[in-house]
Amino acid sequence: METAADLDSKTNQEKDLTAAAEKLAECQETIFLLGKQLNSLRPQTKFMGSSYIDRSSKGEGFREESTTSSINIHDNDS
Repeated sequence: METAADLDSKTNQEKDLTAAAEKLAECQETIFLLGKQLNSLRPQTKFMGSSYIDRSSKGEGFREESTTSSINIHDNDS
């Protein structure tokens, strides 16, 4: 048989889990929207023609791997 303290503890845990799930959903939406904004800032190779291709072959264009691999969100956890 559960005591009142046990029920109160479970209720608080459920409230915390619900709040955390809502916050996670908000964060996921923000990440999604920021990703869309980032993609809109990338150069469109279809529209830029050969000038972008020429620059990228010389190493002057954007490199996708350098933008994503330099970000490590776990560095701040230390």
